[in-house]
Amino acid sequence: MKKILVGTFLGASLLLAGCVRNAVPFGIESISFGPGRLEITLSERIRVRQVSVFRHAGRILLKRDFAKRPTGRFRLNFPWRPGERYRIRVLSAGGAEGKMDITAPAGASAPLALTMEIPHGTPSGETYMPAGASFHATLKVHSGDPPGGAFEVAMIVPPPVRITSTPPGANVATGPTGQKILRTGGKMTAPGDVWFRQIGLRLPAKSAGPVVFEAKLESKGGVSAGRVRTAITLKSPDELARAISIEKAHLPTDERGNADLRRIADTLILPGGPGHFILSLLGRGDPPVNPYVPYRHQTLWLRNDSPASIALVVTSRAISSNDKKLVPFLQAPDLISGGTGRSVAFAVLPPGETTPVVLPVFLVTRGESPGRYLRSLSLRLCGTDTEFLKKELPL
Repeated sequence: MKKILVGTFLGASLLLAGCVRNAVPFGIESISFGPGRLEITLSERIRVRQVSVFRHAGRILLKRDFAKRPTGRFRLNFPWRPGERYRIRVLSAGGAEGKMDITAPAGASAPLALTMEIPHGTPSGETYMPAGASFHATLKVHSGDPPGGAFEVAMIVPPPVRITSTPPGANVATGPTGQKILRTGGKMTAPGDVWFRQIGLRLPAKSAGPVVFEAKLESKGGVSAGRVRTAITLKSPDELARAISIEKAHLPTDERGNADLRRIADTLILPGGPGHFILSLLGRGDPPVNPYVPYRHQTLWLRNDSPASIALVVTSRAISSNDKKLVPFLQAPDLISGGTGRSVAFAVLPPGETTPVVLPVFLVTRGESPGRYLRSLSLRLCGTDTEFLKKELPL
């Protein structure tokens, strides 16, 4: 049995090494510089695992691993300096590599830049949401070098939408066509600063067309510094639910969604047992268990077959296979779960793609008991309370 296991591990390692070695390089199509960030466009829709930024002399300045892996075009927060030369290296999930040497603009970056996320965490563009949904939108302002100083943001909310909550100090007025104009502001004092405010919104039950939101940014003195626009198309919850499916689910994985081939699928090895002792001998032992730090992770691959982005809330809980009650030693702490015992992740699924969603698994070293349990997974649309997809998997 030992020889079989060693052979299996060796074969898997050789297979993985071969995949990485033979990965086909891809190109970085363009890199643009914004205030405190880079915007990278790839020549292919490659799922990105890691991005590194080097000074041209070779010293590494930044390395970022992605849990929710972007494709095609994405942003990277990086405090670049005017006129400096950098090397950007992008690694795909399959081990392919793309590189580009580029010089930052000689002039200063824009002092202020505005983004609007509707709902929170969703990039600007077209998004499908259920009619009547309640959620939070987020306004963000990024400071350049030199910093932009004082500013004001005006968010224009169309008449069918109701504002349910506003940030402290914000003012709301009614425009000439019935739209609500929310004004708020702040001040940037350092390059790379990020200011944000959240606004509670409720969508109407129906709309003749897309619901369009706009936001304008003005610097001190009333000088326009930018404008963004986002369109929300209302759909029935049933229509959106039909576009979403679970393609696969893995446990355990790391926090980036990578499955560990040296661990048994759908199995948690409890600390102190013989399995945990063997892993320690192999150099795979773990630090002491902290109930507020994930013990392991599980990853779902969710498919969105619609032509627009869809925002979801994904939850998981461990239950008994007999009476379906929560397993006490596998509950997420109250501070994180709000007393529900569930692990929660927010996900934005791009159109026509499969996206990994990573969920933490917590362990309380008090009363733990080996046995067969279930992972109860559920999906609900952002802004609603109805779970449209449920699945039970072994644990």
